[in-house]
Amino acid sequence: MAKKGAGGDKHGKGGDKRGKGSDTKGGGKRNARQALKKRPNVKAAAAAPAVNTTVMLSKKIDNAASSVFHQTNLSNPNPKIVGNVSNRHQVLVVGDGDFSFSLALATNLVSSFVQKRRVDLLYDSQAELFSKYPTASANVRGLQITHAEIHVGVDATALGQQDWIHDKSFDRILFNFPHLGGATEEDVEKNQNLLFRFFESARPFVNTPRGEVHVTLRNTLFYNRWDVEAQAERAGYSLKRRDPFDINLYPGYEAQRTHPASFRGEPPSTKGAKTHVFSVNTAWVKPIEEADIEVPTSIAKAPRVDKKAKAKGQVWACEPCKMNFHVQTKFNAHINSSKHAKVVKALKKQKK
Repeated sequence: MAKKGAGGDKHGKGGDKRGKGSDTKGGGKRNARQALKKRPNVKAAAAAPAVNTTVMLSKKIDNAASSVFHQTNLSNPNPKIVGNVSNRHQVLVVGDGDFSFSLALATNLVSSFVQKRRVDLLYDSQAELFSKYPTASANVRGLQITHAEIHVGVDATALGQQDWIHDKSFDRILFNFPHLGGATEEDVEKNQNLLFRFFESARPFVNTPRGEVHVTLRNTLFYNRWDVEAQAERAGYSLKRRDPFDINLYPGYEAQRTHPASFRGEPPSTKGAKTHVFSVNTAWVKPIEEADIEVPTSIAKAPRVDKKAKAKGQVWACEPCKMNFHVQTKFNAHINSSKHAKVVKALKKQKK
């Protein structure tokens, strides 16, 4: 990945110079120059850690994005909280199709993102990103100016496979309108699995106890059947609340489809959508599957069992004592008992 932290500063300076040049043409734009001076100084921005990205953009797109970004910051206030995301939070955004949501959030919280980087992930590769979403390149450049960290080609259900994430924890992890595509019964199960695996993948990187995972879904029968709350509970979360999703908080954001070409570029509706807010359940213990239990072969060897025994599940056998157990705790207790020790001792004497 190419480092672009310093590059973002250069383009930031370019935007300021153009603003100053326009001031000489009329005193009416003097206020704009004064507003620019109030923005975080370039030296402070340059001190921010270098940002990695796989995205390469043309100079034309680069300059256009810089100009739009600076104009937006002159006209918009800098709120402390946008959609329950504070300017003090470390934020991870996953699955943001064209990065328009990430850019809208970063623009409103720009001062905080210069100091604390946000990370934006996308499953698509760079080629797929620019092919599917024509506006993505300009949005990415805008994010680079805010010193966000961008990664493409990342699977949100396997975050732990990424080396860069291992030393990070996040106050907010956001996943807006996840959808694998399709609307069949089989697709319901696929999307349930997607949500569960995402929750499971994100859990180690939530900054507990105050960290939150936000999943926004449309409020329709099809999406409600995914039972997002059940998938989260399976992965060790508790539901805190459900918030109405207000798209007006994110100027420029437009929800994207998984396969936009099949819908003639029409964006999905966000009307009535809900943001489901979860926190990590620290008392949760991951269930132990029978397949994960290993029988200590040096002590016991599983004999052939009849159909009735198979129906009950795993069988633990103590060969010296000729005893079978269907509960591992009872088997362990027997192995550590004096009765078992006496039998083993007697067998050793017989062999001598």
